[in-house]
Amino acid sequence: MYAVIMAGGAGRRFWPLSRSKRPKQFLNILGEDTLLNQTAERLLPLIDRQKTIVLTGMEHYKEALNELPQIPGENVIAEPEGKNTAACMALGAVAVKMRDPDGVMALLPADHYIRDTESFRKALEAAGEIALLGEHLVTLGVEPTHPETGYGYIAKEKRAYTEGEFEVYKAVRFEEKPDARRAKQFLRDRKHLWNSGMFVLSVKTAYKLLERHMPRLYKEMLKLEDAAARGAFEKVIS
Repeated sequence: MYAVIMAGGAGRRFWPLSRSKRPKQFLNILGEDTLLNQTAERLLPLIDRQKTIVLTGMEHYKEALNELPQIPGENVIAEPEGKNTAACMALGAVAVKMRDPDGVMALLPADHYIRDTESFRKALEAAGEIALLGEHLVTLGVEPTHPETGYGYIAKEKRAYTEGEFEVYKAVRFEEKPDARRAKQFLRDRKHLWNSGMFVLSVKTAYKLLERHMPRLYKEMLKLEDAAARGAFEKVIS
């Protein structure tokens, strides 16, 4: 399994500590290290550093390199402009395919705090197994503990089966951040999970889904793949 860490950001959501030149993933908020470094380190030993890829903005590229000396420099990739999660998945899929066409990738935000890292790695491992069972895009949901209006939610079907110690559901839909009334309803009905924003899928599935749902982006992926084969990846990415 490969990790693709999404370490972009404009520094607006944790202002005034977080600024455009130093967004929250580069801050030490909880624990003894920055959120970005914690994200990379909690993957060990499931995903080693050679298989960890970091996507960041051009303006934060040098800081990411300095922050993650344990990650190979060629695994830190600068995006010329932030284009949100789908573009990160596309770029990450190309980067992983360059290394392993049959690989599985975990797409992970760089600004999470996760206390129980062992359970997290077990969940990632289970998600990777499910991703290989078919054309599955697996996302990790969190059981709500209170009616939270600051998170998105995943509406789930009834329990389908278990993978190890984890329950596996089919996602019905994604819900945007609700108001207080709907958040209380989501907590009561036990049909909704907090959306962690983490996704696990095979490279082959990523290509198929983007070709089907975002064909223009898919065509650009093929150009990047060709550029990588010619040693012109950094030139063409912009």
